[in-house]
Amino acid sequence: MPKIKHEVIVIGHDHHNTLGVVRSLGEKGNIVKLVIYGDKKSSFTAKSKYVSETYFTTPDMLIDTLKTVKNSIEQKTAVIPCDDLSE
Repeated sequence: MPKIKHEVIVIGHDHHNTLGVVRSLGEKGNIVKLVIYGDKKSSFTAKSKYVSETYFTTPDMLIDTLKTVKNSIEQKTAVIPCDDLSE
């Protein structure tokens, strides 16, 4: 039986906690869309092989960024915050 792939949005800082969540979801076959606070040049989390798309944002622009991500997804999706700021 083939794995069912779900698209999941992960929000967090460029940190090992966020990377761990991305890796766990990716290893189970999920499609991970990463919304990260920080700079594209130095992001090690965005370089994970399990990330399908990365969106860089600031806390003030988070809602607008999530609306952009949602427009690229056809089905209902889970949003997983990896820090206190995103909850």
